[in-house]
Amino acid sequence: MGGLVIVLDWLRLAMILVFILAVVIFILRFYFVPAWKKKKILRAQSYCPSIMLPEIDKKFDAPIEVPSYKNDKIYKVNLFLQTCTCRRFRARRGHFPLGDVRRLCRHIRKELMIKRTVFGISEMLQCIIEKRVRDKCYIEVEIYGNKIAIGFHPKSDFVRIYTRKKETSDLPDEPLTGPYDKYTLIVSQGAWVYGAPPVVADRVLEVVVDLLKKNRALMRNKRNNWKFWS
Repeated sequence: MGGLVIVLDWLRLAMILVFILAVVIFILRFYFVPAWKKKKILRAQSYCPSIMLPEIDKKFDAPIEVPSYKNDKIYKVNLFLQTCTCRRFRARRGHFPLGDVRRLCRHIRKELMIKRTVFGISEMLQCIIEKRVRDKCYIEVEIYGNKIAIGFHPKSDFVRIYTRKKETSDLPDEPLTGPYDKYTLIVSQGAWVYGAPPVVADRVLEVVVDLLKKNRALMRNKRNNWKFWS
């Protein structure tokens, strides 16, 4: 009889420990992890520039049903507020400010591309949206009269360049007129991957190296300030 009591006591203890563990996991999963991600995104906004969307008319302030890419779920997108009910938007994208290109999940991007002419989205921004918004920082520069977008992460050597292609009718030293495309650069190696390099690749590399150097220094300063005040 005494042995059965001991076993029951151990079972009760095990059930209590399992319950406590489940509560801890729940708190970590649904409170601490989202709070940590939000803090990380807000900190990134303090040192990472971005590219903004054109202002969207308030008449688009209405939900649009958009099907999931992976299953039979239906998400609701609001183009005016740039919101979506998908998990990725709620967990990460939604922490970026209204109009920030980094706010766009794939469902919002899809609807924006359908109505791109209505919203007056530039060709360069179209290219970024179509090729997926996946970088932490975005900045727009001008090289030899050509508007170029640079997508990067301060800690990564992989940089994405969005620039026009050269048409046969384009004259030397004149702005390019071809369609925008994405090019990927490994900065430390000065190597272009996934295809041929863009026009004036050497000058683009110089600009990117200088940009990363300045942004990494800024990131270190901002990070130290965040650590001090956190």
